[in-house]
Amino acid sequence: METPTLAHNVVHFVRLLCGAGLAMSPAHSVDALEALHWIDITRLADALAARAAALKPANQQPDNVNISTRASRSAHRSA
Repeated sequence: METPTLAHNVVHFVRLLCGAGLAMSPAHSVDALEALHWIDITRLADALAARAAALKPANQQPDNVNISTRASRSAHRSA
C-alpha cells in the first residue's frame, strides 16, 4: 500500500468538505497545497490558518466556517 502524501490528504480533505455541502472544487485543493508550501507545516496554527484561508468556499456562511474549522482541527488531531 502506498503511503499517503500531503497532496493526497489535502485532496481527500477537500472532497470531505464538498461531501459535507461546502462549495469546493479541485482548484481549492491546488490553492491549499500552494498555501501550505509557503508556511512551516509543522506549526499547527500556521497550517490551520493557511488551509482555512485557501479553502474558503465561495458561498461561505458562518455555519460553513465552523464546519471547515472543526474539520481542519479534527484532521490534524487524527494525523
